[in-house]
Amino acid sequence: MVSTNLNIRRLSSDNLKVIAFMAMTLFHAADMLFPWWKRYLPDAFAALLLLFCSGFGMIAMPIICFLAVEGAYHTKNRKKYLLRVLLWAVPSHFAYALATRKPLNPFAGSFIMHTSVLWTISCGVGAFYALKYQRKLKVELMLLLLALGFYGDWGICAAAAILCMALTRNDFKKQMLVMSLCFGIGLVYTLFRQGPALAVVQSCFLFSIPMLKRYNGKLYNSKPLPRFAFYWYYPIHLFVLAGIRALLPTPYIEQF
Repeated sequence: MVSTNLNIRRLSSDNLKVIAFMAMTLFHAADMLFPWWKRYLPDAFAALLLLFCSGFGMIAMPIICFLAVEGAYHTKNRKKYLLRVLLWAVPSHFAYALATRKPLNPFAGSFIMHTSVLWTISCGVGAFYALKYQRKLKVELMLLLLALGFYGDWGICAAAAILCMALTRNDFKKQMLVMSLCFGIGLVYTLFRQGPALAVVQSCFLFSIPMLKRYNGKLYNSKPLPRFAFYWYYPIHLFVLAGIRALLPTPYIEQF
């Protein structure tokens, strides 16, 4: 008789981070180094290419939001946790701006998705802390922080997803339902602004749910990742991609 170790098939927080790293890197590399493929939609080959790269990349943000909720609950010091995310949002802003060709000046350009996802995470976690622990003006502060989430990557959808998943943390089904509703708002926006092909790709965020269902509640299974691995990895991979793109000839980027 073959023994079954259920823990082998479960995923720790570090396992989920690695999956998010892979998905995020693939999406960013495809989107930043090969922006021309979007012009081919709905061409079959381009659609398959986009589905493989961007589709897999869509699972990154729900996983990141889920882990942000876990971090917000398990941290020993809420203020330090929120401050750490905000501090890492500073170098991440410049990495994001370089990689996406947005103004380095954080006060220039559009207010919508002008900076990195670290800002979005801080807004979502801050909104949850405001609603749960603030004594006065908690609803007003929560709404303000959610609105400020527009300024970061993935916008208010991700900030709201963090807040809603934090409020429903004890019920996984409700967590996934509210997460799907929050990201579904962005899906509707994509459908009307960018077309059904990209909306189909964005809907691949739902594939994060089976992975999150396997979460075992532990930090790691065997060997832990370096401390603050996500905070280091996020800006570094964007700086690297921005550097690679800078080395590529302009005709290559825009030839299609």
